[in-house]
Amino acid sequence: MSKYITPVLAVVVGMLASYGLQEAGIESLWAKVAGVVVAIIAFFVIGYIRALRA
Repeated sequence: MSKYITPVLAVVVGMLASYGLQEAGIESLWAKVAGVVVAIIAFFVIGYIRALRA
C-alpha cells in the first residue's frame, strides 16, 4: 500500500498547482503543462525524501 503514496501525493500536488495557476489567470493549457511538470518534480522529491527516511 505504501508504494502508492508517492505517486498519489505527486498527482495531488500537480493538480493543486494547476488549479492555483488557473485561478491566478494563467491560460488553461499552460496551467495543465505546469501542473504536470510540478507533479513529476514532486514525484522525485517525495521519493527522495522517503528514501532518505527509510
